[in-house]
Amino acid sequence: MRVMDQFTQDLIDSLTGLLRQPHLPETLTALQICAPVLISNLQAVKSRAVDRREIEAQLDTALKDWLAKHPQPDEAQQALLDVLHREVLGRQVEEPDAREASA
Repeated sequence: MRVMDQFTQDLIDSLTGLLRQPHLPETLTALQICAPVLISNLQAVKSRAVDRREIEAQLDTALKDWLAKHPQPDEAQQALLDVLHREVLGRQVEEPDAREASA
């Protein structure tokens, strides 16, 4: 899952490109000239950033609350949780055998 906007991606690409060539005098000059803009852009990214762990816990709680109010067959519940973890949170879902072995 990709959650970065184009602004963030461009900022990361620009910084990565500059930092890959630290030995070039042009890199230092570019960083000196761009520093105020880079700093303000990084601060903007930081202020808009969301802690993935917080969102993950909120989504998991909301889905479990919904399932408590709207009971589903066990297979359907597990499928919903798997989709949440795989598609929304971008995590690998454990195989059923691995889940059973760890239980």
